[in-house]
Amino acid sequence: MKQFFELGANGAGGGAIGAIVTIPLINLFEKVGTIIIASGGIIALTVSMFGIDLVNRISDFIDGTEERKSAKKSKSNSNTKKQNQRTMRTK
Repeated sequence: MKQFFELGANGAGGGAIGAIVTIPLINLFEKVGTIIIASGGIIALTVSMFGIDLVNRISDFIDGTEERKSAKKSKSNSNTKKQNQRTMRTK
């Protein structure tokens, strides 16, 4: 622990508290798993700290996507109808 404290004091590491958190995680989940868990924790803390309502944000995004799809589909249908009308006029 003394080594980790000294590294943290010199600005070269996470310090003793960082070691207490990361060493067990690295032993359990190895480096990649620890990075994934730490990233998830950072995201969760950021969302909590700023009071971001993820459920509504995701719902609004999905609704917007569905609206864009339906608008694109109706535009495509109207273009097809116009094209069919032009074809019928030329016959």
